[in-house]
Amino acid sequence: MCSNSQPAGPATTASVTDSQGILRIDTRLVKSYYRAMKNVTVSLPEDTALWLRVRAAKANRSVSNWLAEMIEGARRREDDYEIAMERALARKPRKLEWVDGRKPTRDELHDRSGIR
Repeated sequence: MCSNSQPAGPATTASVTDSQGILRIDTRLVKSYYRAMKNVTVSLPEDTALWLRVRAAKANRSVSNWLAEMIEGARRREDDYEIAMERALARKPRKLEWVDGRKPTRDELHDRSGIR
């Protein structure tokens, strides 16, 4: 979800079948939040589309809503990663403090006798 939008609330509807057998839905009871959305068409192989419909149904979401949540989550993770990387790269390098004022030799760095 976008950071400036409200989460979609559960739909609370009342439905009545009239005398002609037509189902009437009382939309006055539907809870919803306005959210600007852009329609996008996605082409998928049939087996992938079937998998997607099943996953969305298991999550009790529409395919559109399920995909939007997945994409928004990926976007947030990517944005968070980029912010963390920028923060890490902005730090000044630290001067390493060597033992006895000298750099260790290759053999000292790769010595594993203390591990076994």
